[in-house]
Amino acid sequence: MERTHDATVDGNLALRIGQALEIAVYKALRTQAAMFFFGAFKDLDAHDDASLYKKEKPSKIVSGHQMNKLDFTVVGGGTLGGIEVKNTRPWVYPDSDAVIDLLKRCCAVDAVPILIARRIDITFEADALASSLLSDKPRKRRTGRKWTQRNGDTGR
Repeated sequence: MERTHDATVDGNLALRIGQALEIAVYKALRTQAAMFFFGAFKDLDAHDDASLYKKEKPSKIVSGHQMNKLDFTVVGGGTLGGIEVKNTRPWVYPDSDAVIDLLKRCCAVDAVPILIARRIDITFEADALASSLLSDKPRKRRTGRKWTQRNGDTGR
């Protein structure tokens, strides 16, 4: 039991779990022919799951515009899309740092933002996203049966 416990808390397990969703997205992109995509796992077929795979992220410069790297970029029908994959336990809310970072990265290169996450809150709608980005008030989010503000205060 101790050996299993040590293996789960050393940090590698969390990295492997995080890679699992990215690998699933990569394999899905490889099976389709409608879009070109950039980003890959170079050694996916080279070894088993005992060690982490090496990921090649897409270029940081698109059409002369610089951005932080995305997990994948896709091009289809003359449209550029930026894919960010989040395999995190916490819920992703419209005003979360992950969403705002994705929007900034995609706006820098005029790309459609595509977020793939394990847990996306039901309030994740275009109007809620716009209001959270434009407002300086803390947004309320549902956790369990209570509504909580982003700063942790409860209220209705």
